Amino acid sequence: MSQRQIKLGAFIPTTSRHAAGWRHQASRPQDHLSLDYAIELAKTAERGLFDAYFLADGLAVNWSHGASKHNKNVGYSDKVVGFEPLTLFAAISAVTKNIGFIATASTTYEEPYLLARKYASLDHISRSRAAWNVVTTISAETARNFGFSTHPDAKEKYALLNSLIHSDVGLAYSQV
Repeated sequence: MSQRQIKLGAFIPTTSRHAAGWRHQASRPQDHLSLDYAIELAKTAERGLFDAYFLADGLAVNWSHGASKHNKNVGYSDKVVGFEPLTLFAAISAVTKNIGFIATASTTYEEPYLLARKYASLDHISRSRAAWNVVTTISAETARNFGFSTHPDAKEKYALLNSLIHSDVGLAYSQV
């Protein structure tokens, strides 16, 4: 019988996950778009024997689940700017050896072929260290970024997810 092991994943965006995290004296908000800082975070996690580096992602500036009381259009967890995870992980994979990369991508707003191609590319560049955090996108704000006037309801979103998973592209990617 093989010995069970805990797998550790680090959720370490270059910005803090707490709304006021940027105010902490050790934070580095000026480095939120610094590749060197992102590499430093990944190397620190790798030295700490973390198995994976995870990044959530949203496809709209306002992707919060509730607006603040001060501005009904801006929520507490808004992500204004940040690196696109697959691109960032491709760069980081060149300077790390063991840590895996888990990136978020939406089946609602990503075309199956392009989505599979991006993940297959990261998987090859990183030497088999890529993983996909599958989401269907909760934020209705996203629809406008893709030229749609409305956001699909849950039934439509899950039908898109199902079609991707059961498509030839989805099956081919799962075997990469």
